[in-house]
Amino acid sequence: MNSIGTGWEDRTRQLVTANNGSWKPCVCIQGGGAKGAWEAGVLSRLLENGPTAAPVATWGTSAGALNSLWASTLLPSTPPRRLFDHWLYIGTLITFIVLLVPAALFGLLVGTLVYFESGSWLSFAGAFCLAFLLWVVTASVSLEFDPVCHLFWYLSGAWATSWLVACGVLSMWGYSTAALILGLLAIGTVGGLALVALFLLVYSWLRPRYRLPGLLPIPLLARFLPAPEGPARWHVYMCTADVTQDQLPTSWDFNTLGIFCVKPAESQAMLVSPVSRGPFGLRTAAMCSAGLPIACQPYPVERHRFLDGGMEANLPGGFIRTQGPLAGYCIICIIPHPESELDPGKHISHRTLQFLYELKGQQAYHRGMLLRGASTAAPHAMCPVLIVSPPTPLSSRTVHGFLRTDLMTREFEEGRMAGEELVQALARFVAGDNAALNGHLLDYRQLSDPFLATAIPRPGRWALWTNPRWM
Repeated sequence: MNSIGTGWEDRTRQLVTANNGSWKPCVCIQGGGAKGAWEAGVLSRLLENGPTAAPVATWGTSAGALNSLWASTLLPSTPPRRLFDHWLYIGTLITFIVLLVPAALFGLLVGTLVYFESGSWLSFAGAFCLAFLLWVVTASVSLEFDPVCHLFWYLSGAWATSWLVACGVLSMWGYSTAALILGLLAIGTVGGLALVALFLLVYSWLRPRYRLPGLLPIPLLARFLPAPEGPARWHVYMCTADVTQDQLPTSWDFNTLGIFCVKPAESQAMLVSPVSRGPFGLRTAAMCSAGLPIACQPYPVERHRFLDGGMEANLPGGFIRTQGPLAGYCIICIIPHPESELDPGKHISHRTLQFLYELKGQQAYHRGMLLRGASTAAPHAMCPVLIVSPPTPLSSRTVHGFLRTDLMTREFEEGRMAGEELVQALARFVAGDNAALNGHLLDYRQLSDPFLATAIPRPGRWALWTNPRWM
């Protein structure tokens, strides 16, 4: 029996109409790095629709946690487009730290060597400009073809490549001493990379119970995030992974996640799972969820260590199974990937598909039970679950998108268009069109079966910076 059309339409329409047209959605926002700009576009359009689509709660992971926090703390007089200003600020900061500063240092190195060789400031200026542009181009190409973009490998690769090319250019110009020095430095860099790779292999073999340290503490990085404008206007939940667990969790489990909660009218976060502690700064809690392995050190709370929530709950929607929509009338999942692009053979995508696939089956089962006269059902049985996702893959990568202002701007506007489609569909549904939401309903989404895989995908080598026992 088809579970679609078993009475939830009339019930939802009556609830929304009785509440002056407000859907009171519970919004789940997935992680995605620079794809957070697209998510911000969707969320800003929902907020612009006033009380109709203002959330009753938001759950977010990584970029989704940042969007959840910033959206909930916007002052009522602030245009929702301010969300994009925050992403532009982060993009500018990352561009400065990851791209321009190393390029400038490399330019100074090459320019100084040329100056000592030639004694000409004109040669210094020319060498500086050439080396600076060489670094920027090499780094940009590296980011374009490296979707994972581990910061260490990116910097080292761009450094070594630029040295080698600069060495050849200087040789053609006749600066033999400078070219020799650069060549030796390049060889040293490549050799250093080989030693680091060997160290990682030996480390993972000899010390499998210890993870590698991160580079920077989360409280320090949190200071660079845009500050919230005011207290939260609704409940905000930000999910992180507890990397002290011995085994990689195979399903949503409140005991293996670190969940920070911000209550309405509050300006501090509380840790509600797996231990109850607080208060914590809002930016620190959000950075725990967005803290990338390698770049960030896990955040310690008692015997727990919290890091990037995308490793365990990139789409933080597992609460739906036990708590439903948290007094709302619908659940909106903002996913910055087409469902067809979610590969069940990859660890993070597998977890997202697993949640959606299981939720879809549970809703079908419980709606069928209601049709047969059952008096109880899951809290989400009669609640529509709506998916907002781009029709085609976004061009931004985890970090690369931050370096492209034009790309972030375009994807933000694309997100607003996706949000506009959902807002119009919600209005048509309330007006009596039962088919208006079909394009967004989880019931109609064609998902890859994650359980067809012979084994649950494991994390890659980056698990050394989280918990090597997960590998």
